[in-house]
Amino acid sequence: MTFKSNSTPNSTTLYSYIDNQKSVNTIYYRLKKINKDNSMEYSKTITYLDGEQHRFTINPNPATNEITLLANHQELINNIKCFDLTGKTIGIQLNSNNKIDISELLPGVYYLNIETTNNTYIQKFIKSDNK
Repeated sequence: MTFKSNSTPNSTTLYSYIDNQKSVNTIYYRLKKINKDNSMEYSKTITYLDGEQHRFTINPNPATNEITLLANHQELINNIKCFDLTGKTIGIQLNSNNKIDISELLPGVYYLNIETTNNTYIQKFIKSDNK
């Protein structure tokens, strides 16, 4: 998640957090920033959907070379980022067919941060070994 502060408008800070709790179908995350003058700011809410209520489906999952991101609703994707389990940003690109080449990724668990006009969603996918 990135957070652009009103108190420092020309800077953006990247925050990452791994939540290991067993989830229910939907979890909401939001940052609260307390400024030096004790004023507070809140980030945009991020929604993590689990189980059958996914807004986006990643197919196939697990995958070896390529994944396709399928939208289960009418929101348009504005931006997409990929993170590994340590929170490190991984360079990916969504092509015009909603496909992402993952052939260069190491096997493991990854998260897509999908920003739409209305919200931000997190989807997990697994990059399997090429064998």
